[in-house]
Amino acid sequence: MVSKDTEPDVVLAPASYWRLILQPKLEKLLCKKLAKNRPIRSEDSNIVISVTERSQRDLTKRFDDTDIDWGVVERQLIKWAELFRADKKLRLNFSFNYVETSQLLVLSSRKVDKRGSSITKQMLAKQAEQLGGEQETSGQPSVWRDVYSFMRCPGPPCHLGPHCWRGPVCKKHYKLKTHHLKSLIRYVEQGHEL
Repeated sequence: MVSKDTEPDVVLAPASYWRLILQPKLEKLLCKKLAKNRPIRSEDSNIVISVTERSQRDLTKRFDDTDIDWGVVERQLIKWAELFRADKKLRLNFSFNYVETSQLLVLSSRKVDKRGSSITKQMLAKQAEQLGGEQETSGQPSVWRDVYSFMRCPGPPCHLGPHCWRGPVCKKHYKLKTHHLKSLIRYVEQGHEL
C-alpha cells in the first residue's frame, strides 16, 4: 500500500467526484510517491459499497484499470436511498491497484540471491520478456496478459486459486490450470472473443 485516505461527507455523485477530485488526486499521488524510474501500470480497481443496515450485504465490484462502471455504483446508492434517509450511513471504499512493470525484469537480472537462483523467478522473467516482446512487435497489449487478467479469480468466497471460470447460469467456480489458460490464449489469438 502506498497511501490510504478518507474523504468524509461527499455530496457529489461518484462519477463526478471521480472525474473532478479523486482521479486528479490519484495521479498527483502516483507522481509524488513513486520514483520516475519505476514504471507501473494500473491493474484493477476494487469498489466496496456498504450501508450500516445489517440486513443489507455489501456490494463488491472489480474493474479493469480505472475503467469503473459508475452506473453500477450509482444504481446501488439509489437502491439504498431510503436507508440513507432513515439515517443509515453509506460508505464507498475504493482501492486502485498498480503493478510495477519492471519488477519481473529486475528479478531476472539477479542471477543469485541468498538462497540461489529460483526456477520460478527465471520462469517469471522469461514470461515478462516474452510478453514485452509480443507487445513491442504487435503494438497492442499482450493476449496472455489480457486472458490471465480476465480469468483471474475474484477471491472470496472462491478459494480455487488464482484463475477460475464462472459458469454463466449457476455461477459455480471451476479451477483453471495452465493448459486451460493456454487453450484460451490460442482461442483469442485466432480472433475469437472470450
